[in-house]
Amino acid sequence: MTISVMMVFINCLKQQISQDGLTGLKNRKEFLSTTQHKMRNLQADEFLFLFMIDANDFKKINDENGHKEGDRALLLIAQTLDSVENGKNKRWISGRFGGDEFLGALVTDNEEEADKIVAWIKENLAKIAAENGIKYDLSLSIGYSKFMVGDVIQDLLARADKELYREKKEYHSLKNM
Repeated sequence: MTISVMMVFINCLKQQISQDGLTGLKNRKEFLSTTQHKMRNLQADEFLFLFMIDANDFKKINDENGHKEGDRALLLIAQTLDSVENGKNKRWISGRFGGDEFLGALVTDNEEEADKIVAWIKENLAKIAAENGIKYDLSLSIGYSKFMVGDVIQDLLARADKELYREKKEYHSLKNM
């Protein structure tokens, strides 16, 4: 009995240490650790992609709708990212980087899968937002990078971040037309 209680306690602590408190996704540290493990264990015919994901105009959502609604938006984004993991692709993991930024990683044997995942995430967030009566623009900018031999996690993050900001710039230029 004592060992069982101790195991439950340890599992609860591990969950608190590794999960984001709001979204339930992996926190940054756990996500990066898991991704590094995947990088080390890639098979010769596999590709690993790291995704940086940012909510567009999140400050505006908070400013115009309040922080409670901002949290709701983050939860809908997390739900969308989690549904990739639990539905579309078992080789996907997601986590919260911080604020309105999220991370994803995909191991696949199909190099074209990354673009499909980006499209799927955006389409499904729009669907989930509509189903939940969201009246404001809840959309994402997503940048990703492919793991190359010799990369460390910081290399992937830097390239994905660069692509994320290229897409954000494109989003804002289209929005201002």
